[in-house]
Amino acid sequence: MANQTVSPNVGLVLPGDDHNNTPWGVNELLLVNAFNAIDARINNLEVKSADGAIVSRIGKVVITKGSAAALTLAAPIPGLPAAGGHDGQLLNIICISAFAHAVTTPSNKINGNKATITFGAAAANNVQLEAYSGVWYVTNGVGQSLT
Repeated sequence: MANQTVSPNVGLVLPGDDHNNTPWGVNELLLVNAFNAIDARINNLEVKSADGAIVSRIGKVVITKGSAAALTLAAPIPGLPAAGGHDGQLLNIICISAFAHAVTTPSNKINGNKATITFGAAAANNVQLEAYSGVWYVTNGVGQSLT
């Protein structure tokens, strides 16, 4: 049977090798490597069980601390990803533990006029942030307030 590569996060299936089970050609390997790289970035997961800095600026952050967490988040880098920036990239933060966690950014780096996200003390509260021009914009979420 032919080998297949399935992209678990993007959900695409790349065809396997040919019917003779010979190795993939250069173009097929380039596609497989590209989808693996995309999946690795999409599937980035950072777990925060203590106060401190959120390192990720793309992917998912899960807050598990057993008391209110005080976290910091750097501003995204302006510009397109091809130029080393974060414009258009998403960061999802979800609270697994039911405490009033707070995420603080530099001044005016959330929606252009806010600096702190405070979650209500309930599990599953979350926020989705999209980077654009050096600012995080809230595009979705439940159970958080901005100040």
